[in-house]
Amino acid sequence: MTKYDPSNAPSPSEWNDLSENQKLDMIKAYHEMIGLPVPNINFHAGLHLIVESQIAMGDAIPVNKEFTRLLSEGADRHAAIHAVATAFKHLKEKAELHPSIRPSVVSYYREIEALNGAKLK
Repeated sequence: MTKYDPSNAPSPSEWNDLSENQKLDMIKAYHEMIGLPVPNINFHAGLHLIVESQIAMGDAIPVNKEFTRLLSEGADRHAAIHAVATAFKHLKEKAELHPSIRPSVVSYYREIEALNGAKLK
């Protein structure tokens, strides 16, 4: 794998064979190529990396199943990545706002389950 395109699912084995730096570089290169203005490209690329890596885990966690559902409901793959990333970002923000309360990964999965693919076109 030499290029990243969020519209096309990378092979999980090829994705997992890459280092995090290789993945981040490809994600950043894609966003630079399309000219998408992103306030913090490193953070944005990191979220893409997290979601793609969770999808590549297959059935080990619910993300791939829910992501596949979003696509079957008509979501654009790139938009679905952003929606799942937003759910992950919410989990991170909750942890920062309430350090004494550790948000559960279950709440992250529930937030993804509540997403509607038809609204992500």
